[in-house]
Amino acid sequence: QSLLTADEARSLMTLLCAIRSPLMMGGDLPTTDSLTLSLLTNPGVLEMHRVATDVRPLYHENDCLLITSRHPDTGDLYLAIINLGDRSNLQLRLTPQELGLEGDGSTGTAGGAGTAGSAESSSPYEREPGTLWQPTNLWTGEALSVFGSQLKRNARYLNVTLRPHACALYRIAPAAQPTEGEQ
Repeated sequence: QSLLTADEARSLMTLLCAIRSPLMMGGDLPTTDSLTLSLLTNPGVLEMHRVATDVRPLYHENDCLLITSRHPDTGDLYLAIINLGDRSNLQLRLTPQELGLEGDGSTGTAGGAGTAGSAESSSPYEREPGTLWQPTNLWTGEALSVFGSQLKRNARYLNVTLRPHACALYRIAPAAQPTEGEQ
């Protein structure tokens, strides 16, 4: 029986997979609980762990850790977000530019909270401004709302709220263009 909460166990597995750490499990598999088995056998998370390239910390400050990497064939962005804090929810509004998905090649800041650094030249994966982005939650397989700089109001951002010690893990790919009513 683990002393970690479900959020802490998922955050630990997210961190280990995001940085492509070797995964080893010690324990009795026949008596392993369903949460642990789901963490160890998630196909999307294990694919990211197996193939991700260009792993780098995007931001680490104020109880917030963001790690990005890329799928080598598609250029899709993998984004791990972990709330390291003990007391309060973490709320982020991330733009495509802040995630390095489009723009001038600079990584910018995460949630406007601090500088994450900049690149000397454009990323080979960057798309033109105005590209729409489809995030998929790798833990649940759920496709989230499309976001992009050309959309109105809140749809310009990837909005994330995490409880203390919780995490989010996304694969972000270019999305289909919206119809007139969605813009």
